[in-house]
Amino acid sequence: MTAPRTSASPARALAARAVTAVLSADGRLSDALTQQGADGSRMDARDAGLARQLAFGAVRHLGTIESVLSRFAAYEPRRTHPALRAVLLTAGYQLLYLDRVPPFAAVNEAVSLAGRLRGGAAAKMVNAVLRRAAEAVAQHGAKWDAAHPAAIRTGWNSATILREPLIPGDLGDEANRGEAAHDDGNPGSGPPERNRRGGGAHHEDNRRRRLALQTGETPARLAQWIERFGEERGIAAAWAGQALPPAVLHRNSRRLSREEFASRAAAEFGGASPADAAAVWGSDADGEAVLFVPPGVRVAESAILREGLAYVQDLTAADAARLLNVHRVEQVLDLCAAPGGKSIALALRGARVLACDASAARLERLRENAQRLGLEIPCCITTEGRERACIERAVAREADASTARAPSDPSPSTADAPAVGAPSDPHTSTADAPAVGAPSNPSASTAAREPAFDAAMVDVPCSNSGVLARRPEARLRLSATALRTLSQLQLRLLRVAAGCIRRGGRMVYSTCSIEPEENERVVEAFVRSDPRWRCAAQRLTLPTWGACPSAWRDGGFAALLVDAGSP
Repeated sequence: MTAPRTSASPARALAARAVTAVLSADGRLSDALTQQGADGSRMDARDAGLARQLAFGAVRHLGTIESVLSRFAAYEPRRTHPALRAVLLTAGYQLLYLDRVPPFAAVNEAVSLAGRLRGGAAAKMVNAVLRRAAEAVAQHGAKWDAAHPAAIRTGWNSATILREPLIPGDLGDEANRGEAAHDDGNPGSGPPERNRRGGGAHHEDNRRRRLALQTGETPARLAQWIERFGEERGIAAAWAGQALPPAVLHRNSRRLSREEFASRAAAEFGGASPADAAAVWGSDADGEAVLFVPPGVRVAESAILREGLAYVQDLTAADAARLLNVHRVEQVLDLCAAPGGKSIALALRGARVLACDASAARLERLRENAQRLGLEIPCCITTEGRERACIERAVAREADASTARAPSDPSPSTADAPAVGAPSDPHTSTADAPAVGAPSNPSASTAAREPAFDAAMVDVPCSNSGVLARRPEARLRLSATALRTLSQLQLRLLRVAAGCIRRGGRMVYSTCSIEPEENERVVEAFVRSDPRWRCAAQRLTLPTWGACPSAWRDGGFAALLVDAGSP
């Protein structure tokens, strides 16, 4: 590590700025990267990709990286300026998780960046911490062994091995099992060191502490998940939060047959990816083929997405939309719609969707994505506390616009051609497709303020505890106080949606959380407070990870709520 100091690369500097932003304020890492230029608007694609990899890796593995830095150097994260924490995290990620980055490059560029940001003293501190961390690495690319006391998992079956155990005095699972074989059960028997440590209880405590450190979870949260879901499932959920998730591609049924989708997707993603893994096929709950594209492939730049022939949505989110079981030409409210995957899935099934969200920028991206797919999904910006009024105004606007667009004497060609966003059934004309919010029964009353929708998708803001691999910054906000605040918002939004549904209607309440405070308890509180509704079905999916991309599932919850007077 004697290479001359160089200035920090644009990608490393950008990654550090994005990480600083999420350490300093409540925001999305993906938004911070976009604002800094990692969307390719201010740097080339290669640097933008590296910046994204470093930022997400640093935040995803924050708990593990900082535990290792603190273990081998005099480093206290809570007493370190956010900008320096970000520099150490992005460099620590390179040292511990990336075997193709020379250690001297990671250290020297971090030192240069720290000096530029916080001066000479900061640069010396960063240099000392990172050099100690680099010296602590014994081997990259080792086979993952959960029993090894000095292993950091870097992939499904790969690890980095440190020169000393992650926890001082930890002998690892195999060593402790060997000790147990020499124990005859008497209080004074067995190796003296084992007896001084308290034997098996101490070993189990070390194992749990090591698991928490390796998975980046707090010991308390890991213990809570194990108690709630069982040992195997709780630990598996924690590991999934450390993984690189694949992208799941669904076909645009308006534009491609199953055979055409298979051919196009295989041609574009069938070979080895930059992550040295091939895309693999799987299927959704309807048996429809979907393609799991492994991490490292820039799916957003693919021709099949640019041409609107496919869209991206994890199977857990797709299952939540499917639970609503929409029918052709039904009027559906998507209350918290952005980024739009569920709105698109519902529209492709023939629903007339009104997509609502509080973020104008995210709604604009939803609109662009829908138009690329050949869908016209009306959008409505909502204001907190005034969602119902915003929705009613949007319904009135869409009804007026539909009336203005309707020809007084449509020719056969006009009547036979479905409008963009209209049902895909070639036998259904635009004249048969009512505007969003109009009664699906032509003889139904159109009295003012009558509930406008047959069904609603209520995919509420949540802790994101089921999608920590995609939203790693969410781990920083997980707390009992945050869950209480979110559950109050979730219950209020569910009541807003209920007020927009006609008699006999239904709703799906969904989150990407695995916490009962945001899931079952919100549904229970809602049903208790409004006797009109009953819960007909609910499901919880834990995040899962595997050797093959098709084993992946995001974590999440969905509940189907139906009018209690319905059959």
